[in-house]
Order: sequence, then structure tokens, then C-alpha cells
Amino acid sequence: MLEKINKSYNIFLHNIREFIRNIKKNKSNKYRLRFLMLASLVLFIAFFGIYLIRDSYAKYESRKNLVTDAVAALYIIKPGSYSFDMNIEGVVPGTDDYIYSFTVSNFEESTTSNVDLSYSMRIISTTNLPLNYRLYKNQSPTGGTNLLNITDISQDSESAWYKVFDLEDVGSFTHDTNTTDTYYLVVNFPQSAQSTISYAGQIESVEVKIDAKQVI
Repeated sequence: MLEKINKSYNIFLHNIREFIRNIKKNKSNKYRLRFLMLASLVLFIAFFGIYLIRDSYAKYESRKNLVTDAVAALYIIKPGSYSFDMNIEGVVPGTDDYIYSFTVSNFEESTTSNVDLSYSMRIISTTNLPLNYRLYKNQSPTGGTNLLNITDISQDSESAWYKVFDLEDVGSFTHDTNTTDTYYLVVNFPQSAQSTISYAGQIESVEVKIDAKQVI
């Protein structure tokens, strides 16, 4: 895409130069001055627009396959249920992975859990888009062990469908020891869905639920 933009920009500059050269040969000084002022303005607007496109495209490319800042941090100080939501926005069909990280800890600031804990995790996603999910714990999101091997499809009371991933006893913490588990949720939008118009403008939502219990 960036190569096409550069090519179009160079052709535009060439045409402007040729037009100015012809005007200089055939028109009066007054007309030439007006034209040069107008051409300079058009050239400035075109250059500025192309600069913005280049800048936006460069930012888009720089985000590919990069781990985002942690979208959530859960602090499990005592047994109970914890959860958060994330919006999967800006994901487009292709071979690129979009990586979202979140953390689960047994401490917050100066407070640490005083009992041993284990926790289970449930990940629930909407089915607006045919996205593929992988989850890695404390490992590289490009070469670790995917924890999401089993998927259930469920329907709620309003007839909406969801993907559900259940992870039993996925983590544990020892009391009085500050520990943080880092998770990487990897999302891929298959390129085969690129031509499906109905996916345009759709947003996928993911809910992560944690159930913590005391280990006796």
C-alpha cells in the first residue's frame, strides 16, 4: 500500500512540473504567476494529505504483531469472582495476529493474599466475527503452548451465541509470596473472511472471568 502511495505521489509531481513548464513557454507573466500560486497551493494540500496517509499507515504497520499494554490487571487477594471486558477493535482479515495481554496477581500494592489460592478461568466471546483465539500463560505468544484447546458454543436467553473456553485450575498462588501471571490473548481474523460484507463494522467483545478459591 505504501509503495502505491509513493508511486502516485511521484506521478503527481511529474505532471505538475510538466504543466508548469508548458505554461512558462506559452502564457503571459501575469497568468503564469497566478497559475504558480494555485499550483503551489494544490501541491501543498496534496503533499500534506499524503503525509497524513503515510503517517497513519506507518502507525498501523508498527502495531502489527506487537503486544499491547496490559488491557486489565486482576488482583486476587481472597477467594471470590473477578472479571473484566475487552473490546477487540481494529482487527482486519489477514495473516497478522493481534495480541492482548492481561495479568492476574495475588497482591496489590502492599497487600498480599494470606492464604494459598488456586483459580479457574472462563473466556467468553461474542460470535459477531469468525475470529480465532489462542491463549498463552507466562510464555512467548508466538511460540508457547496454547491453552485454548476446547471450545463450547452456548446461547443465552436472548438467543445470542457465544464461544466459551473453560480453563480449570489454570493458576495457583502461595500465600505471602507476591506472584503475577501474565496472559497473552492472540486474536486472528482469517483472510478467507475478507470478502464477506456482513462483517463490516462489527465489533467483537471478550469477557474474562476468574474464580479463585482457597487451597487447604
